[in-house]
Amino acid sequence: MNSRSAAGIATNEKTSWLPMAAIAMGQAQMSWNINALPVSIGGISAEFSTASTTVVTAIVAYSLGVAGFTMLGARFGQSSVCCAFSPG
Repeated sequence: MNSRSAAGIATNEKTSWLPMAAIAMGQAQMSWNINALPVSIGGISAEFSTASTTVVTAIVAYSLGVAGFTMLGARFGQSSVCCAFSPG
């Protein structure tokens, strides 16, 4: 990746793909987890002897929690503390 130094000269910087790979794996795990839970509603209801509406409410609350933490992580990613890894 090319960037400009203080003198305006283009420099070559190597950046790591590790943060991007970690984010991609986390997103894949979250999508699998949230998509697999609704399939299990019947089994979860039978195992815990509860109504399916209670299980659905818990799944919706879990999904909203995951979305909230994802947005919080994105917000921290924009802050100046975490921008040490960004190329610019």
